[in-house]
Amino acid sequence: MMSFLDLPSDVLLHIRDCVSSVTSDAGDPSHSLSAHIALSRTCRTLRSLYDFACDEAEDAFWQSACASAGFGRPLRREVAHSPHDEPVPTWRELALLVVAHHDLCAIRSCKDASAWLGMSHVSARIVHL
Repeated sequence: MMSFLDLPSDVLLHIRDCVSSVTSDAGDPSHSLSAHIALSRTCRTLRSLYDFACDEAEDAFWQSACASAGFGRPLRREVAHSPHDEPVPTWRELALLVVAHHDLCAIRSCKDASAWLGMSHVSARIVHL
């Protein structure tokens, strides 16, 4: 019997790319971000799907995954005479923070909050246009 990890790498890459597809009616698109994090942490074979040729390609992938899930990087304010010493998180680090926060947060209103308003809201908006 063939397992998931026995699939050719080009098929696994296609699955990785389809996880972020926003064309699905399955529900909350933030679940795709959780799926990417889970796949990238499952085993070495799946982790290799998230190894990119350069940092810019990795950053672009995770930025796209975050955007597809409805999340962006928070604004960072700097005072002219006091620049921040903290580094700006990468998009992958932001994805990890968002997913971990959603899984661990004990504040109900925060845990239930989402950038996704649901298909009923989207359908209603389309009808009203």
